[in-house]
Amino acid sequence: MATATVLGLLLLPHLGSRFIVGWLYNSAGSSVLIAGLCHAMHKAIVNSTGLVAIVALPQFDVLMVMAGLVVLAAAIIAIATRGRLGLKRPSDSFDPR
Repeated sequence: MATATVLGLLLLPHLGSRFIVGWLYNSAGSSVLIAGLCHAMHKAIVNSTGLVAIVALPQFDVLMVMAGLVVLAAAIIAIATRGRLGLKRPSDSFDPR
């Protein structure tokens, strides 16, 4: 049971980052560049020579803070976009009148 809990907690930030990158990709008109820049920025922050060196916290603490922020941001994006993540609603070309 403990293993499943730990795996679930480790899965949440990964799933959240997919929500964020998917939203950025869709909102930027299918731009892989924007999604790639977001990914690179995230990696630079959690890298041991990035934000960890600036704030002088242990890397694990920075990873936990970033994981929490990613999950929170993903939840806000999912709620705000109603799960569409920036996709446009299909236009109804059929008029029943």
